[in-house]
Amino acid sequence: MVPSADIWRHDSVMLDKSIELLDLSVGFQILEGCVGLGGHSARILEKIGKSGHLWGFEIEPRVVEEAGKRLEVFEGSYTIFRANFRDFDTYLEEALVKKIDGAMFDLGTGWYHYGEAFGQATGKDLPIDFRFSTSEDIPTGAEIIEYALEEDLKRIIRKSGERRFSTRVARAIIRNRPVKTSGNLARIIEDAIPRKFHKPGVSPAKRIFAGIRMMVNDEEAALDEVLSKLTRWLRPGARAVFLAYSSDEFSRVRKYFKGTGCTCPERAPVCMCGNAYKYKVLVDGERPDKEETDRNPSARSARFVAAELLHGP
Repeated sequence: MVPSADIWRHDSVMLDKSIELLDLSVGFQILEGCVGLGGHSARILEKIGKSGHLWGFEIEPRVVEEAGKRLEVFEGSYTIFRANFRDFDTYLEEALVKKIDGAMFDLGTGWYHYGEAFGQATGKDLPIDFRFSTSEDIPTGAEIIEYALEEDLKRIIRKSGERRFSTRVARAIIRNRPVKTSGNLARIIEDAIPRKFHKPGVSPAKRIFAGIRMMVNDEEAALDEVLSKLTRWLRPGARAVFLAYSSDEFSRVRKYFKGTGCTCPERAPVCMCGNAYKYKVLVDGERPDKEETDRNPSARSARFVAAELLHGP
């Protein structure tokens, strides 16, 4: 099903802050993990000029096509790989890239993910898909909802942040199978959670939808894989910027930036493992200001993390 034109609207979250913290210069080689519709990409390309290059990743072919239209003026200064950003090292090696001068990762979803093709909308009766790309041969959200055991559903719901009512919601989903549509799933969740615990104007299904989406797309493992590789690709002094939208994503990124990577025994006088790194954390959990969230309510859950690599492995 082809998405309608109105879903190709785009509000880049914390755009000015991202560009400021990347500290870009002409000629830089930049990695962008999640291009989306190219909002951050365009500003990056303006800064790095024709002698620089943006290496971007986006898994959904229709989004790649739409981003290409918006970035057409920068043709020749960017490459978008239709691939999961967890594999960025393979693609950069094939492109003969040696080091990168900065990295940008916006881990959020776009408006297009709430359209007919992807089925993540809580207020519409759409097929429950939840894959970042409908061309990917992986289980859909519907398969999880219709066939998962109660304990598996409870685990997903707890990880999404809805710990208190995980049992009630899981049992309500099982009791109402077949669920069939995203709107019906949202109503089941909303009815299972007492009304006094609903936040004004926000469906309690939203966080659980995000938890299911993260499982479908293996997002936790993908982020861990990116973090495990990123440091070896950054030159000393390069900056990495992340926009995280869940407490789990945020904690994983900040833990990595504040870690050392060293696996030597505690008693070792010096590091011998060759894995040690050190970052200077520049921003640790800043949120969009009220002006931005009033303009773009979907930015409310964003948390900004940025760090500068002092030395790598």
